[in-house]
This record gives sequence, structure tokens and C-alpha cells, in this order.
Amino acid sequence: MDCDSGMASWDHHPSDGNSEDLKQNLRQSEEAREELARQLEEETRLKDLFQARVSQLESKLQDHEKRLRSLESKMATLPEEPQPQQVVDVTEDLVGQGQGEYEDSQGSDIREVKAGESSKFGLDPATIHGKLETQVDMDKGKILIKYNGDQEVVNTVGRFVGKSHTALGDVLISGGRMYWEVDVRKSNHYRTGVVSKTVKRDKWIGDTKKSWCIRNNDGEVSARHNYVDSGLRLVRNPPVIGVLLDYDSAKVQFFDADSGKHLQTYDVDVTEPLRPAFQVNEGCVVVNSAVFPAKMEELLSAMDAAGKFNILFLQ
Repeated sequence: MDCDSGMASWDHHPSDGNSEDLKQNLRQSEEAREELARQLEEETRLKDLFQARVSQLESKLQDHEKRLRSLESKMATLPEEPQPQQVVDVTEDLVGQGQGEYEDSQGSDIREVKAGESSKFGLDPATIHGKLETQVDMDKGKILIKYNGDQEVVNTVGRFVGKSHTALGDVLISGGRMYWEVDVRKSNHYRTGVVSKTVKRDKWIGDTKKSWCIRNNDGEVSARHNYVDSGLRLVRNPPVIGVLLDYDSAKVQFFDADSGKHLQTYDVDVTEPLRPAFQVNEGCVVVNSAVFPAKMEELLSAMDAAGKFNILFLQ
């Protein structure tokens, strides 16, 4: 064997094996490339979905933040419901008496009334909270009291202040009976009843021992005295509240004046004169004091005939 033929013979045999190995490696590389491409495509798809979900959540979060800011802004304009006193205020009587002395010494137009006298009354300007707008028609015995949160407040001695958006009638009731009605259909946040002459001017009606009322707190109507609520069994909220005060019997009764339904009776403190009181925290109310004595006698007769209540009023 010569050298040339020997070399040719040596080169021929391994070339077949190398070719098969290269083809196999090529196939494996192509398969690996295709798998990597598939994985990259899947990862890209998932990334797009994730980014879309993140954008969606960010948009929802922004919407909720806007809504929360809007609600917080609205809540800031609403009167706050006072919390029950945790400590007895030992200065209440002294401060209240000072305010009563101020009213008397200033010679305001407050009238002291007893049984048999005219029941029509207006409002005492010295007590009207600065956030209230009022109109009085003495001839008709009608009073409009409207809450206006945009009004500027000028506080003076004797005027209700803070969140107690209250006005008092211009009468001091020191005997006999008096009846009046309050149309509350245009307010969903009110308190109406009677207070002692020296009630504190920064307290809500019904939140002292010197005040008794019916209140509507955002649609929930109840009777209230000295921070204590008394639930009322109501089929519907009364559109007109009737207030019947008998000073001689030391009692005040509240009615649904539209249906004649009795709502609540309280024993009242008659160691000093009492006054009609009206607190309006939203909307407006209309007071009618020209319904005595006909409407009062009508209510008493109906209740007495039904035999449902023990009437303690002097005839």
C-alpha cells in the first residue's frame, strides 16, 4: 500500500460518522432554538397581560381615591353628631343662668305667657344661630327656619353657637298649656321641642337635662332628653310634629300632628320658664303657632275617647 492510497483509505471511513453527528447536533440546536422562541413568546404575552392588569388596577385606585376625597369633602360640610358627655359639666347651670340674666337685663321682646293668653309667637333674635335664615309672619303665626351653611357667623352672648344651629321662641312659658306644630317635611336633620330658659347655648337640643325634643338624624326619628334616645314605633316618619306643653302638669307631649298619633311624653323641669326650641341642621322647617286651642282640644278629645293615654292636663 502506497502512501497516497493509504491516506485516501484513512480519510473515507470517519467522514460518514462525523456527518451523522453534525446532522443530529443541528436538529437538536434547531429544536432548542424553537423551544426558546416559544418560551420567549409566552413570557412576552404574560408580561403584556401583567402590565395591562397593573394599568387597570392603577386606574381603579385613582377612581377610588377621587371618590374618597369627594366623600371626605362632603362629610366636612355636615354637622357632627355630638357625643354623650363622659364627665358631668358642673358649670352648666352657672353658665346657663348667666345667659338667662343677659336676656332679661337687655330688655328684649321676650313675652311671658300663661294659660288663656295668645299662643302665637315669633323668634328671639338674640338666640338665633348665625347659620340660620328666618322669616316670621306674626299675623299668621308662621315661622320659616332654614339652614344656610354659607352664612357668616357673628357670635354674641345669648346666641346659639358651634354646631347647635338653634333658635328659641320669643316667649317664656310659665303656666297653663301651649300647643304648636312644626312642619319638618323639608328637613332630614332637625330637632324640635322645649328647653329651659337657661339652657346652654353650645349644646344640641336633647343633649342636656334642660331640653326635651323629637329629632331626625338622617332619616332616623326618635325622642331625646339628656343624651338618651327613646325609640319610636313608626310606620312612617311624621311630616308635622305637634308639641303640647302643659306647664302646670310639668309635662310635654309630642304627636304626629298629621295622623294624631302620640309619639312621646316627658316630665319637664318647671323650676324656671320653658321656651319653644328649633334646631335645623339641613333644609328648613315651618313653625305654626296659630293652631291653639282648636287643634290641641281636638287631639286631647281624640286621645281621651280612644282611652289609650292618661291625659293629665288641666281643663
